[in-house]
Amino acid sequence: MTTLTNSFHGTSARTRLTRDDLDRIRNTHPAEWTEQERLTVKRLQNKLCGCGGCTCGDMFGARELTREQEHAAADFEDACNRGAYNW
Repeated sequence: MTTLTNSFHGTSARTRLTRDDLDRIRNTHPAEWTEQERLTVKRLQNKLCGCGGCTCGDMFGARELTREQEHAAADFEDACNRGAYNW
């Protein structure tokens, strides 16, 4: 079971595929996907983004924060809570 997230839209989706399965699909031409793989990719795209033409994520619609981005966001939130930013 793998959970993909989209940090831009604040969404997540779970799939039974492993990271290795997702990487194999990612590295295979769409014409070579099975019907099940095509439906899985479409379901993940719709669940994670759902906006036609949006470039917020990868081919599955996933956009995950890097560890550095997570720390920066947490630091910014802490600073806001301490009143360092007065908007």
